[in-house]
Amino acid sequence: MKVRVLQSLLICCALTSAVPARASGFLISKIGGDTAGPTANSPSSLFWNPAAIGRISGTSLYLDNNTILRSASFTRDTTAEYAAPLGRRFARETLTTLSVQPMLAATSDFGLPWLTAGIGVYFPFGSRAAWENPNGAQRWQSIWGGITGMYITPALVITPVEWLHAGGSFSIIQCGVKSYRAVDFGEFVPGFTNGPPPPPEEPGNEGRVELDFSGWAYSWAVGVVAEPLKTLQIGLSFTSWVDVDLDGQIKLYPPRNQFRTLLGGEDPARPARLNMTWPAAIRAGVTWSPWEKWTFRLISEYATWRQYKEVRITVDNSGGGFAIPDVVQRADWHDAVNIRAGGRYRILESLSIFLGAGAENGAIPDGRMGPDLFDSFKIGVAGGAIWRMTEMLELNAGYNHIFFLPKTIATSENSPPASGDYSSHVGFLNTNVTVFF
Repeated sequence: MKVRVLQSLLICCALTSAVPARASGFLISKIGGDTAGPTANSPSSLFWNPAAIGRISGTSLYLDNNTILRSASFTRDTTAEYAAPLGRRFARETLTTLSVQPMLAATSDFGLPWLTAGIGVYFPFGSRAAWENPNGAQRWQSIWGGITGMYITPALVITPVEWLHAGGSFSIIQCGVKSYRAVDFGEFVPGFTNGPPPPPEEPGNEGRVELDFSGWAYSWAVGVVAEPLKTLQIGLSFTSWVDVDLDGQIKLYPPRNQFRTLLGGEDPARPARLNMTWPAAIRAGVTWSPWEKWTFRLISEYATWRQYKEVRITVDNSGGGFAIPDVVQRADWHDAVNIRAGGRYRILESLSIFLGAGAENGAIPDGRMGPDLFDSFKIGVAGGAIWRMTEMLELNAGYNHIFFLPKTIATSENSPPASGDYSSHVGFLNTNVTVFF
């Protein structure tokens, strides 16, 4: 019975990586701001398309940062939950998070017309959340949590002819996943006491579970950029999936009653491994400058979230004591497509402004939606300016706001269920500076 109890509880908490989404799933395709992309002659292309750094002459140093402010809300509606519904609508819970995601990069052609190399450190995967009310209705899916993916990426590009660049990169990734949430032990009372089950979500039957994992992973990317005309660039890249295999720990905090006694009088904590797969991405872009002062961009990204099929936790019970079983949680997300379009106008020799807009479908199925993993169809608008202060120094600043379409989830596959109303919006303030030598 103890094993069956723990297995059921941990299955509810196995989707540890699913913290509130900012882009498709938790992939953040905002590195370099809204002037970046698969054709941009910017070190930010180490993320978008390694071949595009072949368009940078000489040596460059680059510092980029996204300051991200996210707001979200969840109003749980239990009128249709359980066989005997709780039958009430809970208070609206809110989340506001502020985070920064920097990039540092350098590129050089070493004075050679056919070779360019670069290296960058950046964070394309990441999210964190700490709900304002730790005892709110969202606590069954999330009290706090986070996921990070820091990439260290060297790249090499060959330019066999003046109009064609081909390159590749290899990334070493430092990954981290944390989660802390509530757990309802009440449904297992009959197995412990042979008595009738209590109503769901009684406070005396509520515990907590904490998961903490970290480790290293790897990925690679290849890409090409063609410039058939001086006014036209076309780019295409493929970035591989990431097999994430992390060491860490699971710790369970049962309520201080018969549950803790029957679990051996301890808060069980065991070493464990977390396995999942982050998606591959195909990125394409076109940049066209039909007139001297005008430049137009079209960018698309296809993220293969279908590869994120499951989260698997393997527990090490070799130390003896209470045995926590292994867990497998299905994810089955959808692939996501992002499309952005924008224009840039040079109002002075050294100053340009840009505007843009984009849209993306949600990656997460409605039934698996929860306060910890909200995603939906979203639209974004952006604007900013580029100032070429000198031949050696360029500054870029822009703001992008993403609106998630609100959703009402009537049927939830979560346990406890997470039916209710969801909303979210995110603001990205991007600033970067490039120094050319």
